[in-house]
Amino acid sequence: LISINPFQRLPGLYDEATMASYKGANVHEMTPHVFAAAEAAKQSLLRDGVDQSLVISGESGAGKTEAAKAIMRYIVFSSSHEAQQTDHPPPTDASTPPPVPQRRQSGVPAVRGVEEAILRSNPLTEAFGNAKTARNDNSSRFGKFVVISLDRGGRICGGTIDHYLLEKSRVTHQARGERNYHIFYQLCAGLDDTLRESLHIRGAADHRFTRQGECLEVEDVDDAQDLSATLEALRGIGIKTDEERGVLQLLAGILHIGDIDFTAHADGSALMGEDIEVPSCSALGLEGAVARVALCNRKIKAGFESLQVPKSKAEAQASRDAVARTLYTRLF
Repeated sequence: LISINPFQRLPGLYDEATMASYKGANVHEMTPHVFAAAEAAKQSLLRDGVDQSLVISGESGAGKTEAAKAIMRYIVFSSSHEAQQTDHPPPTDASTPPPVPQRRQSGVPAVRGVEEAILRSNPLTEAFGNAKTARNDNSSRFGKFVVISLDRGGRICGGTIDHYLLEKSRVTHQARGERNYHIFYQLCAGLDDTLRESLHIRGAADHRFTRQGECLEVEDVDDAQDLSATLEALRGIGIKTDEERGVLQLLAGILHIGDIDFTAHADGSALMGEDIEVPSCSALGLEGAVARVALCNRKIKAGFESLQVPKSKAEAQASRDAVARTLYTRLF
């Protein structure tokens, strides 16, 4: 599929009536559509028993993410209708033996749960993997490989999403007019007062990693409202309350790491200000003295001994940014 952005809303293009018109149809007789591609792949999978792939390509801002979401919605729509037909088979006359009841697999309906989890993954991947760029307000900054498994009846029975090639540098550096990943601005705008105080979160303009691009807001985007949707999606895929708190703490820790400043001693070695590491260490559960030594020194091994060698200011800043990028990549 090649995505092309019409830069306007096209009424009815992706609604349920349109999805219903493609379900089970001869797609070669239908108007070209992402639903047609999805239906053709599904029909080939069920007919031939061979895995099918849909590759979505296009330039930045062309609509690849929206096309992928539309395909996922279509497969979920089609699967739910298959499940309804299985649950409510057509009536039989007296001469027709009753159908043999199909034994449900464990967790079904949890099939519905799988379908919902697949759809709920979209706001999560957008919050943590999308950002505003110069050309696109919601640009995906990572590669995504989505696998949706269907049973022989065409119903969803599982799915995975693999991510790769995340743009790690965006966590610590943004060009003018661009933003960091959406989740950081959601965090700054949407936390309640209690969490904001406990995590020491301020406005996006007050954190280095969110203000560098000098673009704190996006037109028609409510970061506070989007945080509610992100947290709801986290809970919807089974993230527990304590795990959710851990995610928020890690994000806060990354922001605070970015606010650590260094100066230099007369000999050029890095020096951190007093207590400047406290917010990040509090969020990440680290000891301040240990973090200070790790950021300002490197360890080298000489024979059987290990020595602490002071870093320069530039080296300490690079270490700070590397820690932030690594933490975010692992979280993602």
